[in-house]
Amino acid sequence: MICHDFQPLSIVEDEGFQKLMKVTALNYKIPSRKSFTNLLNKKYDVISNTYKTKIKNAYLYCLTTDIWTEPMNSKSFLGITVQIVENYKLSSANLGVYELNERHSGEYIAEKLADVCSKWEIDNDKITAVITNGASNMGLAIELFLGRQRNIHCFAHQLNLVAERAIQKDEELSTKEISGESYVTTSIVIPLVYNLEQKIQEIKIEASAQIGIKLKANLLSEISRRLGAAEQVQLLSIATIFDPRFKKIYFKDKLNCGKAVDYINNLIKEDTSSKTKENRTPK
Repeated sequence: MICHDFQPLSIVEDEGFQKLMKVTALNYKIPSRKSFTNLLNKKYDVISNTYKTKIKNAYLYCLTTDIWTEPMNSKSFLGITVQIVENYKLSSANLGVYELNERHSGEYIAEKLADVCSKWEIDNDKITAVITNGASNMGLAIELFLGRQRNIHCFAHQLNLVAERAIQKDEELSTKEISGESYVTTSIVIPLVYNLEQKIQEIKIEASAQIGIKLKANLLSEISRRLGAAEQVQLLSIATIFDPRFKKIYFKDKLNCGKAVDYINNLIKEDTSSKTKENRTPK
């Protein structure tokens, strides 16, 4: 009950629970609150050590992090998850939820992220990207922690902001598509932005419907402002080109596409050159 129903440990001391146990299992001795605490701590140690090994053996991984405030007591927390590919399947785990006791500055968040990665023995060089909500303090935190190039704004969050600011319209399908936990979604971002903008551009509005015209313009403006830079994010461009469903089809800017292709070609050349040198080295 404690784990499955998220009940507090103190439930074992409640009079009603103790009466229930006397009826259902008269001779059963209920473990104390302290005993449950010790059992949970031991279980946590076993599971966390197992996952540390998984993280250590992973080739690459990415992190997702966000901050929220508990409305009842105004306490703020930093949540961090890690995503790894294991046996060609994407899996994720919650690394923890940590209370924030200082102002949410970029420097403080960067320090907390570094502490968590150190605790979980995460190799910073293996982190391909950190997904955040696009807030300036989160962007600064990732820049200080790993470098700006490894920060990707959460597409689902940005999409929700577009809907809120421009039109209260159902974007559930796109948000659900980009929020998958059992499959990689990086390559979907650029095609979704392209198709979303194209569909809105195709909407025909009578010249007399000024509200509709303004609404359409606002929606396109919000998409451009919040999602228009997706092609400039190297990781997103590369993932899109490698995806056989999309390749170069959904790039609006040929220059961005060309940069990604050049980067891939250079990687291939470097890998080929490295292997050639290894083969020529006398054994």
